[in-house]
Amino acid sequence: MSSAFNALVIGQSNAANHGTAPRRVDDPRARAFFTGRFVALTDPLPGGTGSGGSVWTRLAPLLLDGGGYDAVTFALAAAGGVAVADLAPGGPANAMVTRAVAAAAQAGLTFTHVLFHQGERDTMLGTRRAAYQRALESLIAPLRAAGVAAPVYVCRASYRFGVTSEDVRAAQAAVVDEAPDLFPGPDTDALGAPCRVDNTHFSDAGLEKFAVL
Repeated sequence: MSSAFNALVIGQSNAANHGTAPRRVDDPRARAFFTGRFVALTDPLPGGTGSGGSVWTRLAPLLLDGGGYDAVTFALAAAGGVAVADLAPGGPANAMVTRAVAAAAQAGLTFTHVLFHQGERDTMLGTRRAAYQRALESLIAPLRAAGVAAPVYVCRASYRFGVTSEDVRAAQAAVVDEAPDLFPGPDTDALGAPCRVDNTHFSDAGLEKFAVL
């Protein structure tokens, strides 16, 4: 029985194409989806800002070779510098999320996973726990209303220039704890300066470790 991993990726630069060492996955089972089209999984992936590498071209081979999946698709809605409130309904970056969901529905692509990696901008802004949690919860609710029933994996992510935010991290953990269809994703704050090229974005080695996590 075939098994597909179809992921909607939401977040900021480290969920997009702001890492080093762009890659191409030369496997027809690995694809990116954007604006109604399936294309080869090649950095930089469509739907995300940046011109470098991503964690998703590292993750795809792991899922195909040892993860039990026969096909992998990533649909990105990720942009550098966005805060969680920007991604939430009413925010300036929410449209890219709603467009990705609508395009997938029109193409008959059913998401099996939602992957959320964001928080660095909110560390810089000093966003408090309650505000972050409200914004993230308000982002997830419309996904369910639009028919995206897939589990949401929320990464613990707040590392920016060597600084992390306990408020952001606590909010990410609280959202997961309070909903049965949300799960913890990788804690990428654990990947410190040796895994970063500018003490924020991931190096080649950092992207590899992120993918394994």
